[in-house]
Amino acid sequence: MNKSTEERAEKLMFWFSFIGGVVSLVLVLASVMCEMYVRWTMNQNFTLLGANELAALIVSAFGLIIAMAYIHRPIKKD
Repeated sequence: MNKSTEERAEKLMFWFSFIGGVVSLVLVLASVMCEMYVRWTMNQNFTLLGANELAALIVSAFGLIIAMAYIHRPIKKD
């Protein structure tokens, strides 16, 4: 691969992972808001995701974003 192809591949991977992180974060927030709404209006015992699944989903989403930020950090190339 030449340099321009490598740079394009790096940019493509960055945007792909950025969009994946944003989508996962939006899905987590949407599921939390849905659960809050149902608990507030209809059923106090409702859980969209049982016991610790929501916490695990949140931790994994933030872990994904942190890992992508670390992988795609700016590195000086000499």
